[in-house]
Amino acid sequence: MTSQEIRLAAQKVFTDKGYDKAGLREIAALAGVNVALISRYFGSKEDLFASAVFSCIELDALLQGPRNEFGARAVVAITTKEKEDDFDPGLALFRSATSPIACPIVKRALQKNVVDPIASWLGGRDAQLRASLIAAHMAGFDICAHIMKLDALSQEQDEAKLRMFAQALQSYVDIEE
Repeated sequence: MTSQEIRLAAQKVFTDKGYDKAGLREIAALAGVNVALISRYFGSKEDLFASAVFSCIELDALLQGPRNEFGARAVVAITTKEKEDDFDPGLALFRSATSPIACPIVKRALQKNVVDPIASWLGGRDAQLRASLIAAHMAGFDICAHIMKLDALSQEQDEAKLRMFAQALQSYVDIEE
């Protein structure tokens, strides 16, 4: 259970401060453990960051079901995402994006945990590109709606706006057909 407590503490600190300003001692103190346990369970700050931020990404529900309903499922996933306690993966990534250390970690984890599974599910021509566009579109919506709170996106979700977003995402799936 200690590794989970460390991961939860790391999620809170990375959300609050981003990668560069987060300290292992602060994470250990919040978890109520000795800082040496972080190395034991995760190896390094980089590995802890990747585990903490990407452990909650679950694509199974998104990739199950009819292909022609992917856009609708994706919109539900991004607009109803629940934050676990004090953790918002989008905010943690946003606050860490300019870090020369965190950026390559995010790139690798995003590729492995999001783009590659979606590309494999998509198959066909330009699957990697289409999967990357889906990931970018969803991440952009998350940042603009939930972090920057752009007026038109952060207001109550209306049917027309959600339908447009779903159609845009679905277009990346349907391009092969």
